[in-house]
Amino acid sequence: MIEHVFFLHGQGGSSNGTIRLLRDAMLPCLSDFPRMMLLDFPSTTADEYYAAIVAAHFPPGSMLIGVSLGGLVAAKLLQDHRPDLTVVTLASPTYADSLALTKRITANLYALYSSSDPVIAGRTNWGNFTNDHADMDWMSDHRIDPHKSSVAFVLADFIDHGSFRESCELIGRK
Repeated sequence: MIEHVFFLHGQGGSSNGTIRLLRDAMLPCLSDFPRMMLLDFPSTTADEYYAAIVAAHFPPGSMLIGVSLGGLVAAKLLQDHRPDLTVVTLASPTYADSLALTKRITANLYALYSSSDPVIAGRTNWGNFTNDHADMDWMSDHRIDPHKSSVAFVLADFIDHGSFRESCELIGRK
């Protein structure tokens, strides 16, 4: 069971934006309630954000849910330093600035995105990094807020039942 969930915002975001809306939308969907924290990190560049994430303390076995750049830095942390974490990326690129994921399949890495998203277009090759990824047409505008109910359902179902693929398939049928 996941006991701690940390939400990471995208570039220029804060804990008062999308990640707060997403957390709030998840609460009624969960049967077990992990401790959920909204984090603020410097996000001027991918490198600054990544340095802050590396220095942060996350209890073993925590889940990090990152939106856009927040997902990329969380995935890089998982690959390079913290294989004990579970990371879910939402509308995230696989590289930004000089920060890039290492091309290898990484356990405990999950990606929900749209390859049609103009902000991350050409940087959504998640199949090179995880076997658990879902390219959803309804996420093509790079905005999580209008889709928060669908994304919250996927995340809550995944936390409760443990199958990212099945959670994505359920929402794909709605």
